[in-house]
Amino acid sequence: MAERASLKRMNQIVNQRAALGAILFLASCGGSEEAQVNSAPDSITTPIVWQTNTFTEDLSALAVSPSGSAVFLFAFENAGLSLVDIDGSPVSEPAPYRTNGAGTGVSTVIEGANLTLFPGISRNADKLVVFVHGEGLVAPIEIELEAEIAGSVEGVCATQSATDGAILDLAYWTTLDRETLYKGTVSAEGSNLLYEPTGNQVFERYLTSCALTSNGTVAGGGFGVQFVASDASLSDEANIVAVPGVPVSLSAVSQGGEMFSAMALSGGRVFIANDAGNFSELEFGDALSSDSPETAGLVAFSERTDIPGFANGFLAVESHKSGEDTQLVLTDYMALIDQLKDE
Repeated sequence: MAERASLKRMNQIVNQRAALGAILFLASCGGSEEAQVNSAPDSITTPIVWQTNTFTEDLSALAVSPSGSAVFLFAFENAGLSLVDIDGSPVSEPAPYRTNGAGTGVSTVIEGANLTLFPGISRNADKLVVFVHGEGLVAPIEIELEAEIAGSVEGVCATQSATDGAILDLAYWTTLDRETLYKGTVSAEGSNLLYEPTGNQVFERYLTSCALTSNGTVAGGGFGVQFVASDASLSDEANIVAVPGVPVSLSAVSQGGEMFSAMALSGGRVFIANDAGNFSELEFGDALSSDSPETAGLVAFSERTDIPGFANGFLAVESHKSGEDTQLVLTDYMALIDQLKDE
């Protein structure tokens, strides 16, 4: 049965008691007897087209908004939650929520209000939530979803839903079952959000990251990175790509009938891969006002075409450099996809 969460008090922000959250990043290498042969270049170099302002904290979550002046949802361990523009400058007041994960934003209209919904994880990691922003709100608010969670939620991902009546599809995994990706939909009934579980996918080893696209699921973990088409089962058509590490942050897009993923591995290296089994390490070319990351944190693909300089969308990467504040560096993702082909 669908579960309910109310939007009726959406103009009120309520502080919650702080609690420490942690994600366990295990650093064993991927690999499987099902792994495909890589025929892409060992590395791909891409110029840094844009970079945000710096921020003094590392991000605990990063998600992309589908439209409007708010381009990213930033979450910090101490500074809370904020929507920012392409420069990384706030376009909303900060919200007092803490999260270790957020999914891609989805735009919708609920009770006549234009809203953006970002699925996420509650402060204590015991609930699925939706961070909501839109008309009449000066800051994002957090709405709990009444899903039955066993253990703590370790990660979450989302995409626009193709299911009739649903707003978004989401998936998550937990501390008690790190090999299973639980899936569901979120819909609106009046001013209520309803969560409906739809099934699950079981992987051969533990999960550390996931992404949903219009064509299927991309999951990262101890097996490497795995592409699962919407109409495929894990047993017969799943594609495992044996990248050299564990993808601890992963984002994906679909182009035609193909899926492409960008990922930060446990050692801070960035790779891109496709469901044909090709993968390459991503190397950033320095720009006049920015340097290549020494290590990468979170990554996020966007298919937005309304950002100046990114007519085809972009890939954003959290850049870490010794002794310096964190920032995002952005590159044109279509240029990466075009290079991810056989030599």
